[in-house]
Amino acid sequence: MKKVLLGLVIALMMTGSGSGYANLDQDHCFYLKNSAKGAIMQGKSSYEKYEDAWVNGDISAIEKNEQREMSYIKRAHYFAVTWSALCD
Repeated sequence: MKKVLLGLVIALMMTGSGSGYANLDQDHCFYLKNSAKGAIMQGKSSYEKYEDAWVNGDISAIEKNEQREMSYIKRAHYFAVTWSALCD
């Protein structure tokens, strides 16, 4: 029984996690990286609108742009984490 369990543990260690996806082609990696950069730029644009709304005191525009900025930050994070896991 020990040999069977030891064999299973060794087999699991050799397979590794995500090893089947470790070698994405460059097009997919390029897409992930550029999508993260694009989301960051969109978030920056939304932040600039947020600053303008703050100066003007428009509360609804402040909340709207704040939510939009956070949405872009999350999107950039998802693309960056995926790129890091599969392409880095």
